[in-house]
Amino acid sequence: MQNLKMNKKKIIYIAGYGRSGSSILALTLGQHKKIISLGEIGVIFSALKNKRICTCGQKLETCSFWSQLIKNNIYRRNSNIFFNKLENPYLKVGIVIDYIFKKTNSEFLVDSTKTSWRNLTRPLRLIFSGYDVYIVHLKRSQKSVIKSAKKGKNSDLEFNLSVKNRFSIIRTIISYQISNKLTLFYKIINQKNYYLINYEDLLDDPIKSFLKLSTFLKVDLSELDEYLIGNLPLKTSHEINGNRLLRQKNDIYFKRFNN
Repeated sequence: MQNLKMNKKKIIYIAGYGRSGSSILALTLGQHKKIISLGEIGVIFSALKNKRICTCGQKLETCSFWSQLIKNNIYRRNSNIFFNKLENPYLKVGIVIDYIFKKTNSEFLVDSTKTSWRNLTRPLRLIFSGYDVYIVHLKRSQKSVIKSAKKGKNSDLEFNLSVKNRFSIIRTIISYQISNKLTLFYKIINQKNYYLINYEDLLDDPIKSFLKLSTFLKVDLSELDEYLIGNLPLKTSHEINGNRLLRQKNDIYFKRFNN
């Protein structure tokens, strides 16, 4: 039984509301030799529909990492969702995840899909699918999240679309409260594998925050210290969605990203 537990695929699931720093946390963790981070992999179906670009600069259909997955699962817009394994978010979550583990041979996979609206049940489905899921609840102050929301949606800002702020504050407050309160459900059902990180604490003392996270994940994260203090640039790979800055051409540094 213990060997079976050790062989279970490990997922670091960043839960909570958007605009809370999940992109930079996931990207930083992904610099570790045992960890692969590929962004919001739970929304690959909508990323394909919306023709989002991988952080490598290619369309997902032609990306060197994702293209084989899409080809094997015959992605197409079909009115019958049961014919399309990637388009329907409620089909087996293992299709994408097993592909990633097989392709990268990593020990940990970071899934930064979060727990907003349609993805509230995703961590639960991952747990029921047999994965060893570590819930990292990343929480930012509501005031800061509202300030970020006023700037507009990441996708609109990335493509220079007009920003629609009507009812944005009300929507943000309601979504923020629902997402963070319901994420506490995972603390109840999965207490040993639940950990809360305050975004402000992460910025204030990233070394200390990652030391605590290291204890929670039972993996040495000290090799990330140089990234956390801003001495080394954070390298993207093939992330889906996330903060628009992941697709910029300039180097990304932990400190500058959060300023």
